[in-house]
Amino acid sequence: AALPALVLMAGMLPLPESPRWLVERGRHGVAERELSRLRGPEHDVAAEVEEITSLCREGDRAPRGLRATLRALRSPWVRPALLVALGIAAFSQLTGINAMVYYAPTLLSEAGFGDSVALLAGVGIGLMLVLAGVTGAVSVDRVGRRRLLLWLLPASGAAMAVMGVAFLSGGGSAVQRWTVVGALFAYIFFNGASMQAVVWLIAPEVLPLAVRGPATSTATATLWGFDLLIAVTALTSVQVFGLTPTLLCYAAMNGLCWVFVLRRVPETRGRTLEDIEQGLRAGVMRGNARQPR
Repeated sequence: AALPALVLMAGMLPLPESPRWLVERGRHGVAERELSRLRGPEHDVAAEVEEITSLCREGDRAPRGLRATLRALRSPWVRPALLVALGIAAFSQLTGINAMVYYAPTLLSEAGFGDSVALLAGVGIGLMLVLAGVTGAVSVDRVGRRRLLLWLLPASGAAMAVMGVAFLSGGGSAVQRWTVVGALFAYIFFNGASMQAVVWLIAPEVLPLAVRGPATSTATATLWGFDLLIAVTALTSVQVFGLTPTLLCYAAMNGLCWVFVLRRVPETRGRTLEDIEQGLRAGVMRGNARQPR
């Protein structure tokens, strides 16, 4: 059990310090070296450090304390970023990923698919999550956060809908079994490679420095709160409404999430945190804002 923690610790050793953290402590030279290491020698890191310094000065002038933080979170210019962070956190669970991870083998077994199919589903879900994680990690910077969601969420919702409809046929035929399992694996992959790859990036990127700590914590609490909601309602929903309506509800949530991303979530790929914050202050934190090429 200690081995993964040791591997994680070793992997963190070469990570650079945050340039903002260094600037806040007056270590501008080290901040420039770290930025040059991250951006490449052709990037004008001096100008970026100056931009970071300017924003840090603004943050230093801002009131501090719990009341000041709560007032900052309610500020009109912060609300769009907070809405994006909390919305993505909530939809990461409402789209059904953990309902499938937690209960898919149980649901398949109770639906009469047999223990062998349920076991196959449990193992396959783990493999799909690994494959989706690798795919998301490779794609999130090449494709972009927003674009990855807009491309894969429809496929995620469609796979969930196919799985729900397949349960209607009954009979437990081989075609039905493979349709359900194939749709389940497709859903896990598409949702995992998009929503689950992006959810932990969006909040720290869109939230301004002055409220990033408490606001990111709020987004994390929202995610686990909705995870708890799904965990305690999934099986009850199946018992009360039926398996197909429950799965179709999750499919609809994928569609609603797609609309939310289209209208509200900006692209953050290739943009500095300072550029994102300046856009937020200028009132352009929208899904149709200018996107980097």
